[in-house]
Amino acid sequence: MHVSRRQTLRALPGLFSLGLISVSRTSQAAEHHDAEKLGFLIIGHGSPSDQWNRPFLDFGERVGKLATTEKGFAASRTVLMEFGSPNISDGLHELEEAGCQAIVAVPAFVMTGHHTVFDVPAALGIYYSQHAVEHLGEHGSELGKPRVPVIYTAPLDEGDLLERFALSEIKKLSQDPQNEAIVFLYHGDAEQRPLQERRLSQIANWCCAKTGITWAEWIHIGIGQGFEHHGMPVLLKAAEKKARVLVIGVYTTLSAAAIQRRAQATSPQIAEQLQGRAIVFSQGSLTDFPETDRHLLSIAEAAAKIRTNEAHHAHPGGHHHSH
Repeated sequence: MHVSRRQTLRALPGLFSLGLISVSRTSQAAEHHDAEKLGFLIIGHGSPSDQWNRPFLDFGERVGKLATTEKGFAASRTVLMEFGSPNISDGLHELEEAGCQAIVAVPAFVMTGHHTVFDVPAALGIYYSQHAVEHLGEHGSELGKPRVPVIYTAPLDEGDLLERFALSEIKKLSQDPQNEAIVFLYHGDAEQRPLQERRLSQIANWCCAKTGITWAEWIHIGIGQGFEHHGMPVLLKAAEKKARVLVIGVYTTLSAAAIQRRAQATSPQIAEQLQGRAIVFSQGSLTDFPETDRHLLSIAEAAAKIRTNEAHHAHPGGHHHSH
């Protein structure tokens, strides 16, 4: 079996056991009348194009509604780190105005990277880095000035959401696993590349174990900028190894098919290179995957439990009610 970066990896079921966050279906905030009012902030990257931002904002609105109706959050807002509106500062202010006494901020980014480690915390006003502040300023992002505690969480790559999403997309395309290869497209950054490649290795091995496919590779192409020069050589190599190539996009709101269409529109020669080869592109993104909604909620609910537990320990007499 080939799995990239010259690693010989045995794809056995259960090779990577990634623990899911275990949470109660009823939030602590809903169990206590005097519990702290918690706000839920869902953070995306953002784009200058409203058309690009709309799918993420719709996703956030959908998840936010579940957070307030099922999980006991007092209010929810979906915001964008840069370029678009509403921005992070707007969301913090609106949640504070809604009476929230603490805010759980979840970066709905695919994997840990420069944005989640530096830029988003800086925009939230809970971390300072001159480089991050300058970067955000260059993109017109206003820095938040929170007046209440902010609990900042991990992105979407904790647990096995990415594995389950990738497997779901593979199953939609796969016809003959023994004669197929998988190529994952993803958007990463140079500083966090080793961490991201290790995560892609885990996803590749898990999917190979579940499907019987024995050849997998992954390639960083941004949001399509590197498709022609970095992505196509890998796809053509995979097509030499196997009769059919399944291309899976690991993105929040973009599919592999959307990236391929965008790249082909600016580089017509891509169509010529693909012609006559059984290279097929997945149609789904993480925001299309129903399990992503619940995964994001589970992250927020686990963080909220830590906050509400701390609040109750700090106010042990807080359960007395007047009659």
